[in-house]
Amino acid sequence: MESGFGADVAALAKVVARQRAEMERLRDLTASSAVLERAKGALMALTGRSADAAHEELLARAEAGRRTLIEECWLTLGTLEHPKSGGPDADPAGAPAPVSASRTPAPTAPGDLADVLADLGRALVRVGSPQEL
Repeated sequence: MESGFGADVAALAKVVARQRAEMERLRDLTASSAVLERAKGALMALTGRSADAAHEELLARAEAGRRTLIEECWLTLGTLEHPKSGGPDADPAGAPAPVSASRTPAPTAPGDLADVLADLGRALVRVGSPQEL
């Protein structure tokens, strides 16, 4: 009876391991899809293209730069300019400035933020999973 119990535990452990791997794969896919959709939306807003045309543009850029699609999406998002102050996403008057945890001072001009995002995009280009991050 002991060997039957051990076989059941081993079978259940395999099922749990497969389910965990599938959950991790789905989490990665969800994160990648969100980045892809944001990059497509940014291209659509900047160029007036359709979603399909923006997707094709990202694919073409990735192929030309010998990068993966997700790497190209991060680079595209990193090159966006920060919206000018006074827009709908502007901080309300009197709101405290966020505290920066980095060693470099927080960006002060809209162009500085775009540079920071571009640097972040370049740094994340080779990150393939949340564990590598």
